Amino acid sequence: MSSQNLQVHFCGLFPESFLTWSNLKPNLNGMFACDLCDKEYKYKRNLYSHKKDECGQEPRFQCPQCSYRTKRKGNLKSHLAIRHECYLDDSANC
Repeated sequence: MSSQNLQVHFCGLFPESFLTWSNLKPNLNGMFACDLCDKEYKYKRNLYSHKKDECGQEPRFQCPQCSYRTKRKGNLKSHLAIRHECYLDDSANC
């Protein structure tokens, strides 16, 4: 892929420029790599979620029972169910 075919997009959501998503291609391993932290994802949509919600962000979901913090709500739900036998959908038990 030549550099003249690449489109650069500047967006307030991401601190640095990145290729437009339609032009983003997998690396030699067949993975989509984050240009900020080098994490790799099999699917482009997972890289997008990573850049939007995780990369460079502080964990925003706090366990109400302990000091555990995470960047994803699903991880907090799993933590509560496994560690505290508590479910977010049933807040009366938390």
